Amino acid sequence: MTGSHRHRPRSTGRRRHPGSRAADGAAELVADLHGSLARLLDEAAAMPSDRWPTLVTALAGWRHLAW
Repeated sequence: MTGSHRHRPRSTGRRRHPGSRAADGAAELVADLHGSLARLLDEAAAMPSDRWPTLVTALAGWRHLAW
């Protein structure tokens, strides 16, 4: 081999598009988001209306609504 340039061996398998793995998990992500939203809506429905304006203190010290 001359110089410092090295050749990478060619892949013998079919290469996948870089975004295809992300697409594989998209259905799982959507299902997870639907489940999270359903749980949030259940909790919101169960929360008494007089509790909605309750203020809490963030770790940074500022106050905000608890929901």
